Amino acid sequence: MNNSAPAVCPICHSNSWNFLFETHDADLCSKHNFQLYVCSECNLRIVHPQPSADELAAFYHEYYYGTEGGLGILQKYFKSIAGAIRTRIASRFVNSGRLLDVGCGDGSFLNACELKGRYELHGQDLSEISKKRFMANKNITYHHGKISAITLNQYFDLVTLWASFEHFSNPIDELLQLRRLIKPGGGLLIMIPNTLGLQARLSFKNWFHLDVPRHLFHYDHRNIQRLLEQNGFLVTNVQHGMVEHSVYGWLQTLYNILGFRFNLLYRLIKHGQNENTIQNLLQLILMPLMICISLALHFFEIAFRHSGIIIVMARRNE
Repeated sequence: MNNSAPAVCPICHSNSWNFLFETHDADLCSKHNFQLYVCSECNLRIVHPQPSADELAAFYHEYYYGTEGGLGILQKYFKSIAGAIRTRIASRFVNSGRLLDVGCGDGSFLNACELKGRYELHGQDLSEISKKRFMANKNITYHHGKISAITLNQYFDLVTLWASFEHFSNPIDELLQLRRLIKPGGGLLIMIPNTLGLQARLSFKNWFHLDVPRHLFHYDHRNIQRLLEQNGFLVTNVQHGMVEHSVYGWLQTLYNILGFRFNLLYRLIKHGQNENTIQNLLQLILMPLMICISLALHFFEIAFRHSGIIIVMARRNE
């Protein structure tokens, strides 16, 4: 195990790091373990050493974006609900204009926005798989490649990042690129896992939203606000909890804690992989009880503003 600590923290500039733990990748597709460190000053958590771009590419396989067959139909249904919820949240923040979804993946959010007809829609992603899924839709402008390659300066009224920001290896550089694209006074909406939430605190390495190594940085509601305001944004609201992510996060996390194969339910639904029939049957038997417990924990963490998922809304400074 490499015990060398990371360099300077990108948020507070401290070089005081504590080793948290070593863990496997979220999909159990690699024999390599990954180390997490936490900044002792601002609580930023980081995968260190960070994988190279080529190494990371192996973790964005086709199954990561979901399959159409088997239980992929159920995954598609969940994504349509999530897309509708996200559209409602985005429209309450900025209800019309030009919208860019960064890390748009399979396009479920943009497809939901398209049904509302409120925005000029743009999506960005690095994935060839994402590119193929967007080729047939002429109502959405797709930008394949890095954010820095988009030349539409001060063009967008709203930029959204739904579970994308934590994937950036250079968050400050990407924030500055996003600021370049947003109109003065325009909106930036970021949904990220919250390391100060109850899910993370109670589950440690069993936390579903840990998603190592794809999640390179791990934030909380305080240090993400600090990072944004250091780089030209004013945070206007932090929303705790998003029902489909929080409840499912609890459900899969609880199964992980109980000793089931890591993220087994997630891979069954998203990838259609039946890796262990007996464990899948046991999860199915327990599911009514586990859903009730997950719902109760979801409402509890929202009441105390310690949700496993947060949505940060910010405006670009003039």
